[in-house]
Amino acid sequence: TSDRGEERIIALVGAGEIIGELSLIDHQPRSASAIALCDSTFRYITRQAFEDCTKDDPEIYKHLTALLAARLRETDEALAAASFLSVRGCVARTLLELVDYIGKDAGRGRILLDQRISGKDLAAMSGEQLSQSYMLNDIGALEREVHH
Repeated sequence: TSDRGEERIIALVGAGEIIGELSLIDHQPRSASAIALCDSTFRYITRQAFEDCTKDDPEIYKHLTALLAARLRETDEALAAASFLSVRGCVARTLLELVDYIGKDAGRGRILLDQRISGKDLAAMSGEQLSQSYMLNDIGALEREVHH
């Protein structure tokens, strides 16, 4: 959340992924908050336990460095997209990422996003200040199905 109260979704993470690792490395307060979209189980490691583990197995740093490099590359790609793509392009890129991450084959060449994504969340993921009606009407890329 920014100083102006604007929220930005910087990443979607799934089962088995690590969050909060920066604070373990640099001893600074966390840089982001995490919100679970569904029932979840988390494991927590204290800074001291992490330091003890890395003393016993320095290879942990190698894996952590690879993870951080991958996240930095993703951030670079997102910044480039935000700099060079139109609003429509940013939203389209976000939708494609969501399809890759949580999309399910719905048959007949269609992909179903099996999570409810609000216009506000889509804007926060796209890095854009967008009106919900613009995204849903002008882009024409979203189809809402209501199942009774």
